Amino acid sequence: MKDEWVDIVDENNKFLYKTTKKEAHKKGLLHRTVISEIIDSKGHWLLFLPASHKQDADQYVSPIGGHVRSGESETDALKREAYEEAGLKDLTFEPEFGNVMIEADKPGLVIGKGGETLREIKSQTLWSPSIKRAPAIPSDIVKTLRDIIHKETTFRKEFLDWKSYKKKIDFLDNFYFQQIVRKENVKNL
Repeated sequence: MKDEWVDIVDENNKFLYKTTKKEAHKKGLLHRTVISEIIDSKGHWLLFLPASHKQDADQYVSPIGGHVRSGESETDALKREAYEEAGLKDLTFEPEFGNVMIEADKPGLVIGKGGETLREIKSQTLWSPSIKRAPAIPSDIVKTLRDIIHKETTFRKEFLDWKSYKKKIDFLDNFYFQQIVRKENVKNL
């Protein structure tokens, strides 16, 4: 794997130059990192002990964090790290319908033991999450279809609107009734 490039900064977080992460660690150069804490609704912190061959071995650390790549914002780095560490592949929001689709390598981690995490997502956000297993081989066709479905939310919202829907049903009922009446009139001639 290629070594990542990081921005070397001064004590005021001012960019100086860029170098590889390996070189920054070797020389003890100051560079940006991000860390996110995972705290459940009861205030419990999720920490773990990295394996002995990993950085920060034998000390409890936050499960999401890493280096900010050269030119990357801290927010983008945190999102990228969260996706990588949690095995997330895609999040698709549909605010109009209160839905979120979560695609993950390991859906069980998103669902949680006995569905606890899923229930927590529902109770805290009032959204309806849909958990999908990420395909082993990413598919451009599936991604394109999902993008099309989510781009057409205005049409879906109008179609699913009850008043609009009722008008459509009334129209169809009336149309079919007229067709039946016409057929009956033809038979009676």
